[in-house]
Amino acid sequence: MFDVMEALRELVAKNGSDLHLKVGSAPLFRVNGELAQAKGAPPLEAGDTIAALEQLLTDEAKREEFKTERAGSCCSREPLDRASRRPWRR
Repeated sequence: MFDVMEALRELVAKNGSDLHLKVGSAPLFRVNGELAQAKGAPPLEAGDTIAALEQLLTDEAKREEFKTERAGSCCSREPLDRASRRPWRR
């Protein structure tokens, strides 16, 4: 099963800016303005994207917006490396 937090850690390690998730496609990383597929990652299934959405969108208003618009974006300030206590750095 797809692990969105691991994908975000990989994004940070690549110094990327965006993670794109879409059913039927492998995760895409935006690095230096270019989109690149996660190497070796299988296409995402509906359950993968729903689980990622539920994990990332904790604000009920954002979830409702997603249901209406069928697309959305979010950001997080959650540290991806708790040991270092440096948000968004590995």
